[in-house]
Amino acid sequence: MANRIAGRPWVLDTASTLPVWTSWIKSAHFAFTGYAGAGNKCVINDVNGQLVWQATGSPDLTDQNSFKISWFQGLIPQQIDGGGKVIVYIE
Repeated sequence: MANRIAGRPWVLDTASTLPVWTSWIKSAHFAFTGYAGAGNKCVINDVNGQLVWQATGSPDLTDQNSFKISWFQGLIPQQIDGGGKVIVYIE
C-alpha cells in the first residue's frame, strides 16, 4: 500500500527516507497498530531527522499510543515493521 495523507487521520504503512510531508504539523497523537509481533518498531522523524515518536510492539499486539505530540516540521516514516500502520491524528 501507500501512505495516505489525504483526509484525517493520516495512515502511514510504508517506510521512507524522504518526507511524506514537509510543512509544519500539529498532531494530537500517534498510534502504532496492526503490527505482527512483539518487538516490531515504528520510528517517525521530522524533516531534520530528529525523532518525533517511536514505539515498540507488545506481546499482546495491542495498539501503542503516544501522548500529545504537538507541533513539528515535516514527517518521515523512517521505520514501520511487521506490516503495521502508524495512525497520525492531526489537530
